[in-house]
Amino acid sequence: TISLCMIVKNEEDVLARCLDSVKELVDEIIIVDTGSKDKTKEIAKKYTEFVYDFKWIDDFGAAKQFAVSKAYNDNILILDCDEYLQSDKTVLEKLNSMLENEPRRAGRIKCINVLEDDSKNTDWITRAFNRKYYKVEGKIHEQIVKTDGEPADTFLSAVVIKHVGYALNDDEKKKKALRNIKLLKKRLAELEKNFDSDITQNNEKEIPYIYYQLGKSYYMEKDYNNACDFF
Repeated sequence: TISLCMIVKNEEDVLARCLDSVKELVDEIIIVDTGSKDKTKEIAKKYTEFVYDFKWIDDFGAAKQFAVSKAYNDNILILDCDEYLQSDKTVLEKLNSMLENEPRRAGRIKCINVLEDDSKNTDWITRAFNRKYYKVEGKIHEQIVKTDGEPADTFLSAVVIKHVGYALNDDEKKKKALRNIKLLKKRLAELEKNFDSDITQNNEKEIPYIYYQLGKSYYMEKDYNNACDFF
């Protein structure tokens, strides 16, 4: 059995499409709202009774891990509101079987990204896991990591999702990029300040990852000079 765990904020335009695609395929839906001002929570409550509030603390990983903690099942699937499933129940059942049989391995799913010019590219992203062995971590561009700190061991599942979050107009892209830059720089400052005393926390791996994500964010904003500097 799989629980879908999501965080939401002002997603009234896309949430129903996401939940319609998965409502018959998972055993439980957990929705955590981080401060919506629109009808997001009202829409969510049409699909599940498990809707919770989480005070936003500039930490995507903490919010998603809170959602994971509210699930009844140990097997977890994470989706974002601007994504929706392209798979059927048989595929989800196979994913659940893999998680049941090999709980120390996390499942990667195929993500089809729709871009602003209607072109597409594909990523494989880790989104399914057993919460006894994995958790969600990272203030922004959060990742699924092993609870014991060891490298993640993953398998490719047959689950396919479509992601439309990149198909934004220029104003929307700029707003999203500026939000990400603020959070990334805040995290970078924390890492660099504590680097010498906290090296055991794998900061030496996270710092270059943050620089890479800052480069991507500046590129999205079309600030190519800063993008090049961070890349």
